[in-house]
Amino acid sequence: MKASMKAVIRSVVIIGMLMSATACVVQRDTEPTGEKEGDISLMTRESGNLVGITWYLATLNGNKVSKGQGGKPLSLLFNDEKNKASGFAGCNQFFSIFSIEQEKLTLGALAMTRKHCTKYSLLERQFTKALNETRYFDIKENQLHLSDQQQNVIAIFIQG
Repeated sequence: MKASMKAVIRSVVIIGMLMSATACVVQRDTEPTGEKEGDISLMTRESGNLVGITWYLATLNGNKVSKGQGGKPLSLLFNDEKNKASGFAGCNQFFSIFSIEQEKLTLGALAMTRKHCTKYSLLERQFTKALNETRYFDIKENQLHLSDQQQNVIAIFIQG
């Protein structure tokens, strides 16, 4: 397949993901109360708050993580107004939609910029794989723990 055709297909896929993410944003007529399950303001676990904080990746699958391109740390930010998550994956910026129900956290498909960074590609793949596998979260002592379906901790972030 020609490079130009691949670029067109990639663009169509990204546009489709963006349209899906936009269509899933929940509109509210009232302010969230935090009183019912599924309410987006139900984001506090133990002593912390998930949203509005930049979380910096400290460990991934039990291993300490180095910084990404330009010495920039890998990061994750949840925005409760738009149910959007975004961050830096080591080379590229990413964003997604998310939902929370009690301790369960689900991220939608990740949309990413497409810079080529050979040195950071493995780290970026491992990080985005962990985000895709995330099913639970917990906040302990200013640390965000993301866990997979079996509730194994796969990523630990520190509060920025």
